[in-house]
Amino acid sequence: MIRMNTRWRHRCVGAGIGILATALPCLGGVGSAIGQSRLPNALLAPNGTQPQQSADDHAEFTPDGIDLGKSFIARPKLDLSGMYDDNVFKLSRNAKGDTAAAAEAEIAIQSTSDAHPYGLYLRGRGDLYQRYHSENAVQYTFGVWGQSEISDHMKASATAGFERLLEPRGESETLREGSGAVLYNRSRFNAELATAGMPIYGYQSISYDEYIYGLSGGVNNKDRNRFELLSRTRAGYELSDSTLAFVELSLNQRQYTRQSFDGYDHTSQGYRILSGLHYELSDITFLDISVGWLSQSYRDNRFATASGPAAAVSFKWRPIDPILLSIGFERRIDETDDVATSGLLTNAAEMRLDYDIAANISAGARLGYSTAEFEKIATSIPNPVDTSYQYGLDLRYLFNSHLYGYVGWQGIDRKSTRAGQAYQDNQMTLGVSTQW
Repeated sequence: MIRMNTRWRHRCVGAGIGILATALPCLGGVGSAIGQSRLPNALLAPNGTQPQQSADDHAEFTPDGIDLGKSFIARPKLDLSGMYDDNVFKLSRNAKGDTAAAAEAEIAIQSTSDAHPYGLYLRGRGDLYQRYHSENAVQYTFGVWGQSEISDHMKASATAGFERLLEPRGESETLREGSGAVLYNRSRFNAELATAGMPIYGYQSISYDEYIYGLSGGVNNKDRNRFELLSRTRAGYELSDSTLAFVELSLNQRQYTRQSFDGYDHTSQGYRILSGLHYELSDITFLDISVGWLSQSYRDNRFATASGPAAAVSFKWRPIDPILLSIGFERRIDETDDVATSGLLTNAAEMRLDYDIAANISAGARLGYSTAEFEKIATSIPNPVDTSYQYGLDLRYLFNSHLYGYVGWQGIDRKSTRAGQAYQDNQMTLGVSTQW
């Protein structure tokens, strides 16, 4: 329930709780609000490696926001935390630990309209390390969003924003380790349309993301500048009041602005097609499972087409009122800056258990597993593989609707067939947050 990682991630991670939580719709987030749908989660296509977390349903601990008049409210937040990381540089040996202090601030302004809400937001974060000042970083993001309930059976949403983000160390996607923090810019736009005209369900999204790198942290990443265009379409047919059969097609274009420093052109295009079933007992209990095929072909003909079976799973289950179990799985093709490598064939799974001990006390546990196979230029040597195990625990205590404290631990144990790329890392976080 607590975001403990000091580095913002560029992937969409759902609603969340904490200072980075926001009212912005995420990919697939329009479906659950269609008023006449008997299957409110049927349009939430499974990008399931980040299971949604339990929502606060205790009104006495939910902030109302600040009334600005003329049908607008403001929701300011401030979070202060301390963190200890026992392997700051994600080294396989001679790990170096350090403590860091972080401050995050956010202001979100939104309309109070139920049918056509819209708003804007601004967030910023600063991290200050005690010993390794090279890791100090300032991140920020701002943007606008809007939703429109066109009818009882149709809803649309759109978001647009700009982000200045920190690239995490130790990721399979990013092998160029800098002498300091590596930052990059991301501009993004996403539009979604969902329909639920029982028994037919439909969903369409289009997203555009532009990544701009430069000379940051002692590393020149200008050859990673690119834009990514993604279209996703899902069509479903209601078999019963609780079951939906669907097909889903995703198309992507990844366009690099220049040849990579390794001498290869990483521009590519691909698809993923899935077919599956969605089974739903309630708003909070459902299973979405699908299988199919994915493929990514590259402009540089020295890269072989990456393809194989595809699968996606999203499962949420509340066996009793205070407990929520979330499980997700996804198979996909990711980008990487590794030399002479077209991409990563990634399998990622995650399980999270949330438990409301009391109205104002909640605890959570998380387990994750992922593999990343480096799709190298064809050789007689097997492709390298990174295998990662992630885990974490967290506890949150709400003093009132405006103040809560939290403590958490998260760790990763990465094995790798690449020499010197295995490591272990643990982080402990203690913080306090205020929100209005």
